[in-house]
Amino acid sequence: MDLNESQFIQNYKEDMVRSLLMMEPDWDPTEISDILDKEIKKKFQNPVVNIDNNFKHENQDTTLLTVMDWALDKDPIIAGNGTFYKNQHQAENPVANMLDGMLKARKATKKKMLDLKDKTSFEYKDLDLKQGNYKKNANS
Repeated sequence: MDLNESQFIQNYKEDMVRSLLMMEPDWDPTEISDILDKEIKKKFQNPVVNIDNNFKHENQDTTLLTVMDWALDKDPIIAGNGTFYKNQHQAENPVANMLDGMLKARKATKKKMLDLKDKTSFEYKDLDLKQGNYKKNANS
């Protein structure tokens, strides 16, 4: 990958030019950018990294810069151990769907329970037990 095509490198350069201009406002931004280009080309290292997708059972080698550009583009949740997760709006979450189902069932059961006039009836106690079980399951 050409370094000038990388969004990560472009963001880095913009941040560095902006930071340097805050310290030295008289400097020429174009000259700073040219110097940064030379230094990046001279010192930048782009090691090969192994990506392991244990959800799809796929494994491949790529470069660190490719991963950084992908992360900027996709904006995943990144765990401390370097694991990437999709954001909740990007994929269906079966656990969240199950939890929503439990909470809706609890709400409907509790409504039936509270609509009953006889608070000592078997039906009231049965519905109270069911809504309590939905609550416990949703909270565990």
